[in-house]
Amino acid sequence: MAEEPKFEAPPVFAVVESTPVPPSPEEMANNPTEDHAAKILAADPAIDQETRATGWDIYHSSSTPQELVRNLSSLSIPNSTKYALLSAKSMTVPVQSNAEKVANALHRMSQIDPAILQTAEKYPRTLKTVLAAAVKSDEE
Repeated sequence: MAEEPKFEAPPVFAVVESTPVPPSPEEMANNPTEDHAAKILAADPAIDQETRATGWDIYHSSSTPQELVRNLSSLSIPNSTKYALLSAKSMTVPVQSNAEKVANALHRMSQIDPAILQTAEKYPRTLKTVLAAAVKSDEE
């Protein structure tokens, strides 16, 4: 008698390796304790492991988004990845309350020379114009 051919059932679930997906802004906002930089860098297949490590170090050593932009400028990664890292870093910056803004303004004013303050009080319209320009430049 001839042996019956053995039949092997295909696996039910095939293991498919996929590229990690970078986190969305909503996901980053909902999970502030996650390491979003690692996810963003891992999701870019054009980056080698050493560059990922350097990017991760730069992200975590930068205290502000502005500092991150300066530090990332020399790193050769796609601009889309730099933008994603910047977006993630921007979400870590605490929002300053109005009371904190006023307190900071008063603190800065206390450091101004009293003679300059007296001059500013003599010309309130000029002071208003100068302060409006200063506030506008701070917001940019």
